[in-house]
Amino acid sequence: MSRLKLVARILLPSLAILSVVFVWSIVLPAHAIVVLSNLDAADGTSSTIQDSNRRAAGFTVPAGNDYTLSAITFQLANIGSTARTVTTEIHADLNSRPGRILQTLSAIPLEAHTTSASYTTAPSLPVTLTAGKTYWIVVYASNNSQWIGSDPIQNPTGMFTFVGYQSSLNHGQTWTTSKSPQNKLYIDASAPGLPTNTVTSTLTPTMTPTPSATPTIRPTRTPRNTATPRPTRTPRNTATPTPTSTATSTLSLAA
Repeated sequence: MSRLKLVARILLPSLAILSVVFVWSIVLPAHAIVVLSNLDAADGTSSTIQDSNRRAAGFTVPAGNDYTLSAITFQLANIGSTARTVTTEIHADLNSRPGRILQTLSAIPLEAHTTSASYTTAPSLPVTLTAGKTYWIVVYASNNSQWIGSDPIQNPTGMFTFVGYQSSLNHGQTWTTSKSPQNKLYIDASAPGLPTNTVTSTLTPTMTPTPSATPTIRPTRTPRNTATPRPTRTPRNTATPTPTSTATSTLSLAA
């Protein structure tokens, strides 16, 4: 009975922890993953972007899951002597061209004389990327800036399907297909139940159990042997009294 009580004391708290982890796994938010990128390529030829000279990159979301756009990263530069601001827009598709604008993402400031570097922008409100639909990322700047291309030539690849680049020389009124350069970008999006390679979990610390967390039932402790009473000490023999000498009387009898 004492052994059963010990097992219960070990297992019940562990089961309670596992149940908490299970519930948390249900309510955990989706994590951002890289769905399209060529940002790892070396820098190559750049495109000059400004308000009238705009550039777009298109992609198609695979069937199955809807995604939520998390962030977009570009490789940009500003060789000018004054600061610039880069604008990023998400557009729906219209006959394989950028169509209706869905949202303008956060502005990207470029300081004067800025060499090639990565800059990230994000939506202020959720942008749902519907499964099977095509979308366009439109990029332009307040004054001449550079959107860096890849070297060697490399289109973005990933879970999404890249459909190509478009360019506009009239503020986005009309668009034409542009095969080069392959401007560098990196798109993060999230969808429930997908593996992650960009971790943005909001729970710290995580409580995912590991195999080492499996409780081990320890054997009951054997009580120490009680001290064996020592035998009573035998008192030393007291000195044996020397018997008193008995005087022997010799009686001489007269003859």
